[in-house]
Amino acid sequence: MRFTKLLSIFLVFLLAAGLYWASFSLFKSQEIEKAQARLTLYRSTLETELRHFAHLPFLLSLDPVVTRTLAGGPTKPLDYRLARFAQSAGLDAIYLMDDAGDTISASNAKGPNSFKGQNYAFRPYFQAAQQGELGEFYGIGVTTGIPGYFYAMPVRPPETDLDGVIAIKIDLSAVQETWQASGERIILANNDGVVLLASDPDWRYKTMAQLSTQQRTRILTSRQFGSEHLNPLDWSFDNTRQTATVGQERLLYLSTSDLPNSWTLHFFVPGDQAVTRAWLVTGGFLTLALLLFSLAQVNRLRRVRSALQKSEREETELRSANARLAIEIEDRRAAQRNLQKTQAELERAGRLAALGQLASSVTHELGQPIAAMKNQLVASEMTV
Repeated sequence: MRFTKLLSIFLVFLLAAGLYWASFSLFKSQEIEKAQARLTLYRSTLETELRHFAHLPFLLSLDPVVTRTLAGGPTKPLDYRLARFAQSAGLDAIYLMDDAGDTISASNAKGPNSFKGQNYAFRPYFQAAQQGELGEFYGIGVTTGIPGYFYAMPVRPPETDLDGVIAIKIDLSAVQETWQASGERIILANNDGVVLLASDPDWRYKTMAQLSTQQRTRILTSRQFGSEHLNPLDWSFDNTRQTATVGQERLLYLSTSDLPNSWTLHFFVPGDQAVTRAWLVTGGFLTLALLLFSLAQVNRLRRVRSALQKSEREETELRSANARLAIEIEDRRAAQRNLQKTQAELERAGRLAALGQLASSVTHELGQPIAAMKNQLVASEMTV
């Protein structure tokens, strides 16, 4: 019986463990599906934010005021024009550079951190624009210290040999603030693995992996991240299980590299909800098993109690029967004694009756000779 109980308990816990892992896998897959949908939404939102102004440098490169200013015209009208464009479009800055990279007009010309007069020939976006391409670059502003995303296009005034570059700077801080407000954990990293934006400010400008010497040299040359140390982020991931450990916290992990410039969006989701739901299911199962076990024990106790009560009744009845039997035995014994006594009396009466018969026979036998003798005597006397 004890072995059966232990085996039953073992089977219940084995079923509970299997139920936990099955339910955890189910809830984890559901959490991953929801996280995938959220990641897709964040990716599309970020891509829309990046591409929203991608056409603007090209349009500005064709603006007559821009080309006249590059050709030697006054800069103040363009400063004013660029300031209005930047304000209406919500851009951080718009500025025009000559072929040497010197800024000749800027939307923030009247500000304390004006780009005007600054040289940005070392920036990759300027170099790409000089090659006739759309320059794209993310970095910390060397003048303002504010990070942003830069677009640049070449400007070539007609009927001149002049080359210039028109650039815009987009402030992506609103995207990061939205991530922080959502309470979710997101990282945007560039193709070098440097964190550009993050929902956790402490993650920003960390690296997803160790940078090579060539990568650090290129970053320093372009002054992309200013004086940031670019230390590695304390994290590891398991693509097979779709989990990651950030610091001491284990999280569900998804990523997508379907972004411009080979950027990667990393999305982390706490796995405790799946664990909690799995434990709730397992706890429900164990509670049900315990309830069924308790009911079985109650029924068993009821049966035992009923059996005990029946046994007590039977014992009482047996005792009563024994008592009645004892009385009957005593009555039988008394009857037996009476019978024996009666038999003895009958035997004595029989012996007396036999003795009486014997005496009667003797008397009869003796009486006849005596009577004959008496008659003889009487006859003799009469004769005389």
